[in-house]
Amino acid sequence: PTRRSSDLQILLENGEKCWISLTGKTVIDPNGKRAYIIGKINNINEEKIRENRLIKKAEQDSLTHVYNAETCRLKIIESLQAFKSGQLGALLVIDVDTFKIVNDQFGHLQGDKALIHIGEILLKETTLSGICGRLGGDEFLLYRDDLKDQAELEGICQRISDTVKRYYLNDDYHLTVSVGAALFDSSV
Repeated sequence: PTRRSSDLQILLENGEKCWISLTGKTVIDPNGKRAYIIGKINNINEEKIRENRLIKKAEQDSLTHVYNAETCRLKIIESLQAFKSGQLGALLVIDVDTFKIVNDQFGHLQGDKALIHIGEILLKETTLSGICGRLGGDEFLLYRDDLKDQAELEGICQRISDTVKRYYLNDDYHLTVSVGAALFDSSV
């Protein structure tokens, strides 16, 4: 007898999604032909929810909730492997200027809030497509694989810089970032 098992996500009548495990065993008759299948369905929704929470926790930076450096690397590699001819991509490295001063003058709590804010800005830039993460300390990464041209990349860099500048730590001090960007196509 052949036994197979699959995890599936199904749509319930009330519109909610639910994970099930479907296990089936094919019973063969004396002539060697399939006679029938014996099956079992288990609700594994809670197990999958716990599993997905653990995966998300392992992939994310605990402070900013963007991807951590290793997850960024793996997801970018995956994206690059699917890169098509004619496609334009960009890799941006964002560094918070004078971040040590932020921590020293305003305290680590304010520094953490600033990093969280930058993470939120970058997440907005990847709402439709892209990957963002925290490389460590005050360095972030943004990857996009859906750009039209260099002007779009320049616009993204300017938008990030301008949005970060609007974050004031007091009346006189606002954040700034340095953004390094590389535009590439499928020939790379």
